[in-house]
Formats: sequence, structure tokens, C-alpha cells
Amino acid sequence: MDSGDWSSVDGAFAAAHCDPATGALTLVRDPFGVAPVYYAELNGCLVFASELKQLLAIPELPIAVDAPIEERCGRCTL
Repeated sequence: MDSGDWSSVDGAFAAAHCDPATGALTLVRDPFGVAPVYYAELNGCLVFASELKQLLAIPELPIAVDAPIEERCGRCTL
């Protein structure tokens, strides 16, 4: 599947596609936003997950205790 052709996928989904020719990474989710994609930068690398608890399980990921969860990790929006 090409990184720009997700129109044939039906239902709630979140996925990642890496183009081996260019190294470009595309994160996608369903058009209704049922399946979220959360992301953060860690040591120059992009880490992402469909649930926050997966990112929060990374001990090296700095988390500010007093910041709202939306400020700690980004969330892809349409």
C-alpha cells in the first residue's frame, strides 16, 4: 500500500508506513479519529503509539508531572 492511499481501509485504525526508498514515515489514522495516534520525540527519534500507556511505559521519556497529558505527548488530528 502506498503511503498516500488509505481510502480503501475501513473501520477504526492507526498505522505507520515507512517508505524504504525515501525513509519517509507516514502516521495515519481513521478519518473519524476513533483510533488515536500519540507521538513524542525521544533522543532524536520519533516514538508513537495508539495508546498513551504505551508511551508512558518508556522510562526514558521525560514526563512533566504538572503538565496536562495533552502537553506531554502530541496527538495527531485531522
